[in-house]
Amino acid sequence: MRALARAVSDTNPDAVYFIDSNNGSVMKIGKGASMSELARFKAESDRDPDRYLRAPRSTSEESYGDIAAFIATVKDKKLQERLQTSVRGGGTMRNFLDSLQPVPVEYDRWHKFRDARILGRCTEWVRQNGMETR
Repeated sequence: MRALARAVSDTNPDAVYFIDSNNGSVMKIGKGASMSELARFKAESDRDPDRYLRAPRSTSEESYGDIAAFIATVKDKKLQERLQTSVRGGGTMRNFLDSLQPVPVEYDRWHKFRDARILGRCTEWVRQNGMETR
């Protein structure tokens, strides 16, 4: 599940991840893949079209939702207001992280919070696709 969560949160547009429904392994196909790797993947996919599922990507709506849900948990009202202000307009994630970074405890809590939410979405996706969670 952690490998899937890393795949889901990868923002590299040149990387595509697939989940092997037979064993749950996560496979990355990207610009750096060799021709032999691509040929092997294609052959396996052609043999069993239902074996590999394309992993979902975190959407901007999910990311904004994670940020909003986190901000609601911040107990320090001044920090909470600063974070709410930081997410207005463009560059939301960068502004949010820049505002949060000077408070290491909250910065660390954010990463754990976000990771838990991504893991939860991954668990639900796996269940919806008829696979078992590990």
